Amino acid sequence: MEIWKDIICYEGIYQVSSLGRVKRIANYKNQSGKEWASNKILKPATKNNGYMFVALSKDGKVSHKHIHRLVAEAFIPNPLNKSTVNHKDGNKSNNNVDNLEWTTQSENNIHSIKVLKRNSKNKSDSRPVLQFDKNGNFIKEYPSMREAQRQTGIDAIDKVCNHYKYRKTAGGYVWEYKDNYNKSVETIETTSNDGRE
Repeated sequence: MEIWKDIICYEGIYQVSSLGRVKRIANYKNQSGKEWASNKILKPATKNNGYMFVALSKDGKVSHKHIHRLVAEAFIPNPLNKSTVNHKDGNKSNNNVDNLEWTTQSENNIHSIKVLKRNSKNKSDSRPVLQFDKNGNFIKEYPSMREAQRQTGIDAIDKVCNHYKYRKTAGGYVWEYKDNYNKSVETIETTSNDGRE
C-alpha cells in the first residue's frame, strides 16, 4: 500500500509517498495566484551521481530535493540524528521506504564498499568461462564461474580468470572469461593486420 505524507517545510503543497513518488497537492495556489485543481505526480530527474531529485517551488523559490531524503525524513525515525540516508541494495533509483535507512557517513561508506564488492562478485559469477588445455586447445565453455566450478570440482578457476598473483592454471587447465578472450583475439587480429593492404 502506498502511503502519502506531507513534505517537511512544504506542508499543504507537496507530499512524498512510501514508494518514493512526489506529488503537488490539488488546490494549492502559488505566489502569482495560479491554482491547480488536481494532484500532479512530479517527474523526477537524475543527477550525475545517480541520485534522483525533484524541483519543489515555494514563495517563488525553486529548490532541488533528493527523493531518498524526502522519503526518509517523512517515514523513518532518526533518534540518533544520523546525517546520511543509505540505499540498502545500492540502487540509487530504488527510493522505496523499505530500501532506505539512516546511517552515519562512515557507515554509509562501509556499506557502499560491501555492496559494490557483492555486485561485482555477482557480475563475475554470470560471465561465461572458457576452458583450455595447457597447449591452448579449447575444451569447453561454461555459462558461469559457478557452473564451471560445480562441474569440474576445481575451486581456483576464478583466480586464474582474474589473474590473481599471475596464476596461469587451475586443476591443470587454463581458464579465461569469454569476453576477455574475445577482446584478446580482436587485439591480435588488429595487430596482425597493421600495414596490410
